[in-house]
Amino acid sequence: MNSVFSLTSAKKVLVCCSVWILLFLNGSRDAGCDQKPIFAVEWEEPVLVDFGHNPSIAVDSKGKPLIAYAKSADGHDWLKLAQRLEESWSDEVILDTEKVHTCVLSPDLFNTPSVACILGATEVVCSRRTEKDLWELESLGDCGADVAFVHSPVGEPNLLLTDYESSSGLSHVFHARSDWFAEMVDPNIEPGHGISLDISTSGTIHAVFYDSSIRTLRYAWKERGEAWRFESIVSDASAAIFVPRVQVDTLGTVHVVYCHQAPAADGATVRYVFRRDGVWMPAVDLSAAGGITRLAKGQSNVPLTLDLDPSDRPWVAFEPLSGDISLAVWNSAFWESISFSRPGNHILSDYHVSMVVDRRGGIHLACSFSDNGGETKVYYFRGILKKVPHCTDYNQDGFVDEQDLMMLLPGWGQ
Repeated sequence: MNSVFSLTSAKKVLVCCSVWILLFLNGSRDAGCDQKPIFAVEWEEPVLVDFGHNPSIAVDSKGKPLIAYAKSADGHDWLKLAQRLEESWSDEVILDTEKVHTCVLSPDLFNTPSVACILGATEVVCSRRTEKDLWELESLGDCGADVAFVHSPVGEPNLLLTDYESSSGLSHVFHARSDWFAEMVDPNIEPGHGISLDISTSGTIHAVFYDSSIRTLRYAWKERGEAWRFESIVSDASAAIFVPRVQVDTLGTVHVVYCHQAPAADGATVRYVFRRDGVWMPAVDLSAAGGITRLAKGQSNVPLTLDLDPSDRPWVAFEPLSGDISLAVWNSAFWESISFSRPGNHILSDYHVSMVVDRRGGIHLACSFSDNGGETKVYYFRGILKKVPHCTDYNQDGFVDEQDLMMLLPGWGQ
């Protein structure tokens, strides 16, 4: 460990950034109450982790965050891992290399961190910390343009790659019985549109990707010992679809978000669709929700990230036209936006936002920002989702309104 960033000097003042969630569900309101139920997110002050870029965040089974990222100097890159201890962050070098293109972090069942990354243009490397706190590196060859990485329920590393040992195609690469294996998922996929991978608790593998040859966002899944099966999610001959993300909840519902760029539109939109009982529901445009802004046109590398909270609610984080960060939560009826502020005069850099929600509902983000001097820094943000009891007149003025939140949540509205 070579550097420690103390949190003790930072004030533990929680800034309340709250959102109205409209729960149009039967029984969601008390009798005689016409006020809207409220969820609130309390954000800790952001923490500067290190100078760096391309962050990927994960949490271990205890809820402690880890961030993999690249740090550059004089045309050289270091792949690093930062880990939050009790009251500080520590970091270590995973790999000393020339260029880190992409990195994805995934702890295994025993909280051992592993990182899959693309070095240079297409070399795929999987790194795992050993019991002796050394990093074991395995090169899978000069074979990848896009990468997705997760562990199976039994702790096996699984990767989804484009351009694996071929000029095109989507491949599933996995580690089992002390060796790596590869299988072709779809030979016709072109790289560059983004891919995503998740594995359900039953061991079923789920993948989403864009097939540009038929202008269709596709879903593939495979149960143990079975062949891959395919479905079309969205087809649009006139629009571009990119950066899909997939998560599967405890009931087997498949949640997907993606970017949709229509030719005549002034910006791309984030859309959400889910599959329940074998049926895909109509896509929902997140830009129709209050406060959620459109993406910049043509941002095929937009940082779009998806995760599920303990109640299986999808959370999405992305960069809108403003260059800030937008967060949104789905409440089984529609999307609502979450307020979020970037640190100081910093602007989001290189389109990198990574988000994960832990088992207790804690929201963790790792973002790379540039300051006025052009230096890129990795920041960590943590928020707690809290349900505020609705229909309660805390200040006893005869109304249930935001004045009651000021009494319940210090800092509300400030």
